[in-house]
Amino acid sequence: MNITICFKIAPMLEMMGENDWVTTLDNKVDTDFVNRSINSYDESALEMGLRIKDKTETDLRALTIGDNNSFIKNLYALKYNEVVRINSDIDLRFYSEIVASVIFSYIYKKGTNQDVIILGQQSGVGDNSKTPLLLSELLNIPCITEVMEIDLGKEEGTLVVKSLGDNGILTQLVKTPCVIAVGNTQNCFLRVPTLADKMKYKKNKILEYSIEDFSLEDIIEETKNNYCINNLKKYDNTRNPTIIEGEDMHKKVKKVFKNGLKGMLK
Repeated sequence: MNITICFKIAPMLEMMGENDWVTTLDNKVDTDFVNRSINSYDESALEMGLRIKDKTETDLRALTIGDNNSFIKNLYALKYNEVVRINSDIDLRFYSEIVASVIFSYIYKKGTNQDVIILGQQSGVGDNSKTPLLLSELLNIPCITEVMEIDLGKEEGTLVVKSLGDNGILTQLVKTPCVIAVGNTQNCFLRVPTLADKMKYKKNKILEYSIEDFSLEDIIEETKNNYCINNLKKYDNTRNPTIIEGEDMHKKVKKVFKNGLKGMLK
């Protein structure tokens, strides 16, 4: 089975203080001083790929766009067959169309049929959830969203996919090829490589491309002409707490139930 996992290195925005959210003249927020890590949804996607490889022979490839962090080499120590970085100087935060086109072009340039392409549902920077769906359209294959768990099907070329729907958890038997968008998962954290494996695979090189290698100038220009960023402002998430008065804890709890929880239970 050939699987490509697409992931994003994102700034840890929760580390930023209230006064750090300053928009520059080119509609950016300086996050260079903030630690960076693999986007949480993509981390689950990377682990799901490894769990499939644990069960069957798999050519596992990890693909990221635009970030120059060296710690992604650790994916080799986790037994990824290839780690690919596509370098780009273009600001792609809100241009899912360009990101999907780059992934699509890479898959065709590579010339291998991919059975499964797995992406995180969204990232904390753009937060738009569009990339998996756009990639699915370009590849003309189905896309399953809000995926929580993936397992091998009994028949070759099938997967058992659990996803979160409006009415609960949906379990589907899916034929490959397909695109899978990983949503909120439980107990699906990327495993940590051993020191021995880090030393063993430290000489493996990240395969690098440039976004210019894929002849996407027309798509990039068209997308940027279709819409542009006018301004950025931080969403005000200040909470307005209510002080519950009462002589003791029991009376306070009764007030909370009467004024809030009781109505929700109807």
